[in-house]
Amino acid sequence: MDGTTPVVGGPGRGPIQNWQYGFCDFLSPFNTCCLGYWCPCILFGKTQQRIKDPALQNYEVVNGNCMGWAALGYCGCFWILQMIKRGEMREQYNIDGSGAGDCFGAYCCPLCGLMQEEKEVIHRTQGAAPVPVTAAQGYQKNESTMQYGGQNPQP
Repeated sequence: MDGTTPVVGGPGRGPIQNWQYGFCDFLSPFNTCCLGYWCPCILFGKTQQRIKDPALQNYEVVNGNCMGWAALGYCGCFWILQMIKRGEMREQYNIDGSGAGDCFGAYCCPLCGLMQEEKEVIHRTQGAAPVPVTAAQGYQKNESTMQYGGQNPQP
């Protein structure tokens, strides 16, 4: 054992996993279901932001992903962006599936897909912490640059 803690998910890391939530499990939580039904672009943008920032500290309701989904939705092509992002999410978290399944889900029932993706990201990022330093690396004290009360470093 090299003392490192593996990062959750990612291509080639660990076994392929299943989705934690079913595709048709979209009625709970109800507020997320309502958001997905009436403002799907906002839910899409929120999920994409949550992947990058689990605490949503820099989240803006109308963000680039939201606008992209809405713009493509205007011409009926929102499912293309949703399919691509779903595939990226599956790859990031090592979730079983295929591009054909992503396409089918995004095209035939986008609400189901949006809800599943949001709940999955919440589940997988709860308690997410920065990648820890390896035990072998630990804290490295650098004597040459330390100042002691405004004096030069001690030998």
